[in-house]
Amino acid sequence: MKYINQFEEFLTESKHVNNCVIKYTGDIILIIDEHLIKNNKVKKINITTDINNRNGLKLSNLNIKVDINPDAFSNYGSFKKNFQSKIVDDNLDSCSLYLQLNLTEGEINDNKISLSNIVRSLINHELNHAFEVYQYELNNRKYRSSWEVAKMQKSHMKFADNYKYWKDFIHLIYLGLEHEMGSRISSLYEDIKTYTYPQTDIKSNKIYKDALFMSKFNFEKFYNLLIGEYGESLFLEICGEFCNEFNYKFKNDIQYCKGIVNRIIKSLNKKGVKILNKIQNLIKRVEIEKRNPSFFNEGHIDRDIDYGIYE
Repeated sequence: MKYINQFEEFLTESKHVNNCVIKYTGDIILIIDEHLIKNNKVKKINITTDINNRNGLKLSNLNIKVDINPDAFSNYGSFKKNFQSKIVDDNLDSCSLYLQLNLTEGEINDNKISLSNIVRSLINHELNHAFEVYQYELNNRKYRSSWEVAKMQKSHMKFADNYKYWKDFIHLIYLGLEHEMGSRISSLYEDIKTYTYPQTDIKSNKIYKDALFMSKFNFEKFYNLLIGEYGESLFLEICGEFCNEFNYKFKNDIQYCKGIVNRIIKSLNKKGVKILNKIQNLIKRVEIEKRNPSFFNEGHIDRDIDYGIYE
C-alpha cells in the first residue's frame, strides 16, 4: 500500500457537490426545526426517519441524534453503519447520524436554525460520506483505500499528539484522504451560498485556509522545526512508528526517512492545489445559482493548525 498514490479518483472527479446531499441537508434542517418547535429549549434530539425520496441516495430508519449546545462543543458529526445496517429495497437501512448543534439565543427563541449556522455544512459533510457509503453498499463494491488509511491515521494520531509539528503533518494526511477531501469541498457549498463576496469571503473559511496551507506546506521548514525540537534520533523513532502504522518499510536511516516524508508532503501539496481549484469551481456554481435560481430545482473532527510557525 502506497499512501501517496491513492487520491487519483478524487482528483479526476468533476462534480463538487451532490444534488441529493444538498436536498437532504435542507430536509434534515427542517426535521430538526420541527422538533425544536414541538419541544421548546430541548437539549437533545433522538429521532428515526427516512430520507429516501430521491434517486441516488436512499436512507431508511436513519437514527438522527443531536446534542444541542453541549458543554464541549466542537462542531463534531458522524455518519455510521452498524451491524444491523443493510440494503433493503435499494435503501441503506438502520444507519446513524450524530450532530453537535450550537444555537444562538435568537435561534433558541425562534426555534429555527439560521442560514449561517455551521451545522448546515456539517450535515452536508456527513451526508456526503453517507452518499459514498450508500453507493458502495448498493453496488457491493469494495471501499476505496482512503477509508482504511483513515483508521491508520486515527490510530497514529494518539502517538502523534505527543509530538509538536508531527501531529500537524499527520492531520494534513487526514485532510488529504480521498473521501474526506470530497466531503469537505461538498460542505463548502452551504457556506459559499451565504457569502456576499464569495471570492473574498472564502479566504476566511477554515477549509480554504487548510487547503492553502496544504498546498504550500514545506518539507525543509517542517523538518527543521521537528529536528530543532526533538533531534535526529527521535525523528527516526517517530518515523519508525509511522512506518509501522502505515505499512511502510522502515530503515533506520535519516535520508531514507526524510525521503518518505518529503514524498508524502509533495503529494499533499498537489492535493492542496487541486482542492483550491475545486473550490473555485464550486464558487462558480453558486454564482450561477444566484443569477439563475432555477439552475438547481431538483426535488467532521476538526483540528486547528498554527499556520504562522511554518512561514
